[in-house]
Amino acid sequence: ADEPGPRRPRLHFLENLDPRHLDSLRRNRSAEKTAVICISKAGGTIETIVQYLIVREWLEQQLGKNEARQHQWLITDPAQGWLREVARRDGITSLPVPPRVGGRYSVLTAVGLLPLAAVGVDIRGLLAGSAANAARCAAENPRTNPALEMAAMFYLFDTRKNKRVSIMMPYADPLQLFGDWYRQLWAESLGKRRGGRRDDPPAGTLPVTALGTVDQHSQLQMYLESRRDKIFTFMTIDHWRQNPLIPLSSDDRKSFPYLEGKRLQDVLEAEFRATSQVITEAGHPNMTLCLPTLDAHALGQLIDLYQRATVYAALLYGINPLDQPAVEKGKKLAIQLLSGGR
Repeated sequence: ADEPGPRRPRLHFLENLDPRHLDSLRRNRSAEKTAVICISKAGGTIETIVQYLIVREWLEQQLGKNEARQHQWLITDPAQGWLREVARRDGITSLPVPPRVGGRYSVLTAVGLLPLAAVGVDIRGLLAGSAANAARCAAENPRTNPALEMAAMFYLFDTRKNKRVSIMMPYADPLQLFGDWYRQLWAESLGKRRGGRRDDPPAGTLPVTALGTVDQHSQLQMYLESRRDKIFTFMTIDHWRQNPLIPLSSDDRKSFPYLEGKRLQDVLEAEFRATSQVITEAGHPNMTLCLPTLDAHALGQLIDLYQRATVYAALLYGINPLDQPAVEKGKKLAIQLLSGGR
């Protein structure tokens, strides 16, 4: 979305447990102008629930219980779970998470669409982009299926060339959060034993996120002179709506003659091309996804592409892309510790 304007709300994600951040948000927000969307598929995710309880209490203290309910929306399982119970009991507006859609695959359901719509994202364009990519992947000729091609590439480089680290490096700040989503999608779906037993070989590659151009300075040294166990995905944007000309005085031109007549996108493209070239020369396989522009339609295509590629890769490895047994084990242990167990 564009930057929030005077009539557009600002979206804050309370996805991580951080007491200081949560306290700062409550102290610096007006309850009258705050709406809370609580999202949990099962309705009992502990990190989500404890923060919801704290924010709900803050709303009730500031507004009273009846008014506070008008500032809350719940997105959860349509039939069961604690959040569904709260929605029924307190009459809080709610939307369902489709029962057969896993949390990390749910961005194109109410889970992602409601928060995005609230801040002005074109969700119809997002869904249209997703549908366009789905149609492309449904073609009879598998060679025209970009998601299958991506999945096969990662699978073969892993199993035949030992490329165990997959690095996503977009050259656009707004795609940094897309990288965070990809990291969970890929790791939680593919990070499993191929046969389910402790001594079976592992599946999947380790997803690592970087951001161009800043991580050229923080990570590139490691990539160029460390182990040859990496595969890279670069992301670029062909057309930026904001592309200022770099202003140069006569003195500036003497120091930076190569910037004469250049725009900001020219510098960004040169930085990307240089990084791509040195990565290639270092022997790392890599691909580049070029978005025509950064809009909802393009992002919808990208989301659908990676969801499908993840499922295809899981099928190639012979694993289930929809479960997360190791994560569930940690959740159960945390509850056991909170209950006084050891």
